[in-house]
Amino acid sequence: MNFRKLFLLLLFFPFSLAAIAQTPETVFLKWKLKPGEVLAYKTIMETDTTDNKGVLLNGGLINQVMGSDSSSGEVKKLLKQLTELSGGNGITTFLRKSSKNDGISVEMVAEQSKGKAVADTSYLGRMHAMIQNMTGGVMLRGELNTNGSIKSFYLKNQQKNLVAVFFELPVKAVKKGDKWSLDVNLIAMDQSFQCDSAYKKNEVTLSDIVVRNGEHVAKVKYDICEYVSGNMVAFGSGHVKMVMKVAFNGTADFSIEKGRWIRYEGLMSNMSKGFMSSDYSQKFALIPVRDN
Repeated sequence: MNFRKLFLLLLFFPFSLAAIAQTPETVFLKWKLKPGEVLAYKTIMETDTTDNKGVLLNGGLINQVMGSDSSSGEVKKLLKQLTELSGGNGITTFLRKSSKNDGISVEMVAEQSKGKAVADTSYLGRMHAMIQNMTGGVMLRGELNTNGSIKSFYLKNQQKNLVAVFFELPVKAVKKGDKWSLDVNLIAMDQSFQCDSAYKKNEVTLSDIVVRNGEHVAKVKYDICEYVSGNMVAFGSGHVKMVMKVAFNGTADFSIEKGRWIRYEGLMSNMSKGFMSSDYSQKFALIPVRDN
């Protein structure tokens, strides 16, 4: 090898190493399941009820359900019971390659409460027991297309929202900085609502592609917000001003080679004022049950 060839080899060698180490510019985020393979995720949907407003709506709903003379102590007791109930039941979501078509089935299952039967015969006790009997078993059944979109279009809006927020992926190849939207509608009103103003932001961003332990990981950021304000036609009460805002913000890591989430965390915040008031947030997370 003469001096000129050696010089050219040394000149281009660093660039060759850089090319090998660099991450791909464009990637496909696709679920990759083999026939018979099951992905299992512990699914967290925890509601923060430390605030008096909590999950139950102030005023209207509490009065309708519990009576207008309900004390704050009763409300706090009910919130505590509901929190313990939901926290005591583990939820696991299973993803499988469908045996009937080329889709991917999504099944969310709640474990039956293992606590002792509630002997309280009061209203709160009966309500607690009723909810215990209703929990357990399959909470949601949905399906994804192989391109990442939602196949089960027929689901109720709230259930379709869960499938989309947790598992929907972009149908096209994406690169760092690209944005796409999810098939969600976080706010749903009926004919009783007269809208004055509304806006919606629905952005999911591929914020980065990194190499971790030799594996390409797509870092995804969620920024979704829906807002409406207007008047609610309340029976016997005329028009009542109402404002509602629901937002979801989260981050997640997706293994490009394995085709699955390896980390997923988010926060859903809910606020409404007027006819029915509430202000609470829910922690969302997916935790691999085993080495997915």
